[in-house]
Amino acid sequence: MVTFVEISAQQATQKALQLTRAIDGVLVRSISEQELLEQMCGVAVAGEVGALAWVAVGEDDDARTVSVRAAAGAIGYLSDVVVSWSADDELGRGPVGTAIRDHRVVLIDDLETDGRFAPWRTRARSYGFECALAIPFRLGDKDAAFTVYYPIAK
Repeated sequence: MVTFVEISAQQATQKALQLTRAIDGVLVRSISEQELLEQMCGVAVAGEVGALAWVAVGEDDDARTVSVRAAAGAIGYLSDVVVSWSADDELGRGPVGTAIRDHRVVLIDDLETDGRFAPWRTRARSYGFECALAIPFRLGDKDAAFTVYYPIAK
C-alpha cells in the first residue's frame, strides 16, 4: 500500500511537470490574461478524455467564495458547483480552497475515499473523476488555483 501511494505521488509530480512545460509554451503565445488562462486549461485536458481543468479565483468577500475564470474539458461539472476557500467551511477544505488558502499544491489521488472531497463526491463520481490536482498561484492581486480533475489516477 505504501508503495502505491509513493508511486501515485511520483506520477502526480510527473504530471505536474508535464503541465508546467506545456503551460510554458502557452505563455509565449498568449496575448491576454484571459487567453492565457483558457489555453492553460486547454493544454491540461488535451488528449485526456473526461478530464476537467479550471482556474479558480479566491474572492475577497465575507463568504470567501471561489469564482471560475477559465475552464476546459468536462465543464458541465462546474455549473452550480459551490466552492469556498474558508477553513471554517466544509466547502473550503477541498483541493481548490486549500490550495488558494494555504498556497500549497494539493493532490487527492482518490476522490471516492478522501474526506476532504466529501461535499463534491457524488457529482465527481457522475463525471467519472477519480483524482484531482490543485496548484496555487497569484492572479493579479488575488490568490488562485489551477485545478485538474482526471478520470483515472495518472
